[in-house]
Amino acid sequence: MRNNFVTRTLVALPLLVCFILFLVFQGWYYRIFLSILLIIAQYEIIKVIKTKVENLNVVIPYITACLVPIIAYFFGAVYIVWIYVFAIFTLILELILNQKRDINSFVYNIFSLIYPSMLFAFIFAMNINASSGDGRLMFILAFFTAIVTDTFAYLFGSAFGKRKLCPNISPKKSVEGAVAGYVFGFLSIVLIGFFAQKLIGSTIEIIHFIILGAILPILVQFGDLFASLIKRFFGVKDYGNLFPGHGGILDRMDSSLFVCPIVYLYFDFLVF
Repeated sequence: MRNNFVTRTLVALPLLVCFILFLVFQGWYYRIFLSILLIIAQYEIIKVIKTKVENLNVVIPYITACLVPIIAYFFGAVYIVWIYVFAIFTLILELILNQKRDINSFVYNIFSLIYPSMLFAFIFAMNINASSGDGRLMFILAFFTAIVTDTFAYLFGSAFGKRKLCPNISPKKSVEGAVAGYVFGFLSIVLIGFFAQKLIGSTIEIIHFIILGAILPILVQFGDLFASLIKRFFGVKDYGNLFPGHGGILDRMDSSLFVCPIVYLYFDFLVF
């Protein structure tokens, strides 16, 4: 366990540097970097699904993943939804006309559009608003909360975990770790709220951070368990092997993917 922790830490440090750089620099190079991450994540989920589904349509998910950043940055986040509407109707049409497709492959194709592509699209939506302090704040809430929750859940679970949280899905996760992750995740969000008011002069009331603090750590752990459920169903250990000790892009972003939509929509409808 010690060697695994050291490996995870050494790999996590450059990832943390990327996180900080993303907050500082918001140019096109980082938008391209995000686009590459989405395409890699799309590749990882398709590779996993194809272990069980041979007649999967891989063209439409890849085209969709490529179109999301283009439409988001040149036309606005609101138009992203039309990409998925068009993709779904295309899959329906192909299901009707192409005898090689069936309901089973159609359902898996829809899943490959939602996870990770549709969830990932909210990161692009947040990045569009990143030039403002509140836009950067959304990004911090989505990813820093996931980092804190996952880290303390892992540390406390490894040290004090006795009761299994979901043994059929993820045997290593414990109730003690989940509680610690939730508590520290909640505190991190509230602290972010206080610092945002002091450092960047945010006018967002602290009650919003308390509400998000009560919700987001749960979603972080839900996303992690969901990713474990998918991997267990398809019989794979990790989605990829890009990061030693961490797996692939999806293995690192599974928690944040469930948080990003809630953060963006909460700010869009209740804060801005």
